[in-house]
Amino acid sequence: MVINKEPTTLPIYNPIDIGDIQLNVIASFFGQLKIQITSCLNYEIFSNWKIIDRVLDDDFFFFIEEGKIKAQIENQTYIFKSNEFVIIPQGIQSTLTIEGDLKKLKVITLHGYIHNHWNYPILNKLTHHHFKLPETEDFFTKLSYLTSLMTINKNMASITGNALISQLFLHLIQSKQITEFPKIKLDSRVEKSLDYINQQFEKDLTVTDLAKVCRLSEVRLRKIFKLSLGISPKNYIAQFRINQACKLLKTTQLSIKEISFKTGFNDEHYFHLSFKKQTKKTPTEYRNFAGQEI
Repeated sequence: MVINKEPTTLPIYNPIDIGDIQLNVIASFFGQLKIQITSCLNYEIFSNWKIIDRVLDDDFFFFIEEGKIKAQIENQTYIFKSNEFVIIPQGIQSTLTIEGDLKKLKVITLHGYIHNHWNYPILNKLTHHHFKLPETEDFFTKLSYLTSLMTINKNMASITGNALISQLFLHLIQSKQITEFPKIKLDSRVEKSLDYINQQFEKDLTVTDLAKVCRLSEVRLRKIFKLSLGISPKNYIAQFRINQACKLLKTTQLSIKEISFKTGFNDEHYFHLSFKKQTKKTPTEYRNFAGQEI
């Protein structure tokens, strides 16, 4: 059962004193973040609930207001309780179950994409997944306000959600729950190619085009691209387009055909094949599943 709570007043976002943390390191970290929230929901969950071996294509925040959860993430086991939360980055396998003999659990879940503008998943660089919420602020009031705002004004929800997640990361830095910052240092030519993909993915884009933009041979581009990102330029373009399609399937009512053309697939049949190869679901199955997930 989903319960939306309406707070009586708008939450106030107080700045956090970052003390002696190195400002240039923090600026670098936040300069890499680009936040897009796709859902934020309140849930009451009852006994025997579990999610087993799930892998999401987005970043998942699980905030526990009441109760206790056991989480298995990347072969590590976490037990977390009230005023704690777990971050599960995209592409990471996880299992969540109610811990012990609890009959009920109150949680808020948030799905989104937190990355830089190249879609490089920097949350995967975090050294652990289990964190504590700020003790001095009513963080759940703010989260509850965001759940309500998501159904009323998506633009305002986006602004509010960005501020809230940024404040959350500032708290984690201040409380030294994050001590190693994700760093992305790419070859400047790879950066240039990623920028070009980000701008041109809707068009008929080839590795030859990227090589010309970077003033490299195709062989050289493939080599430095694979060394930097662990994937070929061709496969990166395909994954980038499918990721964009996933976002449109989740956040818009565009038809499958419209989405295929908006993401650079000139052939709808090929789009279906590529989409199922990467996500293990057809576009329609993915859209239906995305509407049901916690």
